[in-house]
Amino acid sequence: MGWVGWRRGQTRLTVRIRRVRRRWPRARPAVIAAAQRTAKSVSFQARDSCRACSDGRERAKAKYGFYKHLAVYVVMNLMLFFINLLTAPDYFWCIWPLIGWGIAVAIHALLVYVGGARNVIVDRLTERELHRDARGHG
Repeated sequence: MGWVGWRRGQTRLTVRIRRVRRRWPRARPAVIAAAQRTAKSVSFQARDSCRACSDGRERAKAKYGFYKHLAVYVVMNLMLFFINLLTAPDYFWCIWPLIGWGIAVAIHALLVYVGGARNVIVDRLTERELHRDARGHG
């Protein structure tokens, strides 16, 4: 029996299935089919738990990005406010960048907290590729 190499995305169970096929080429098809179903369900469970971790990390990154955006917004607008007081105290011009940038920060907050950091199109394409990989297509 030669060494059976690992391929991308394989589990130990799928490697064992390949070994069974090499050792006993006339193995009962029902046994091989059951082993393949088990291997697919195990790999889907592992992929789901991995996906949950990556989704959580993606949401955390989105929230962290929003916090950075909000901090820069506050610091810069405070700076503009003090520049406004020093240069032209009779006209309050710093309200315009405050309003414009505030709208952008509000949209960012809605995307992160209300809409979620998920992209439906990317999720659908990812699912399609995962199912293609599970069926054995390149």
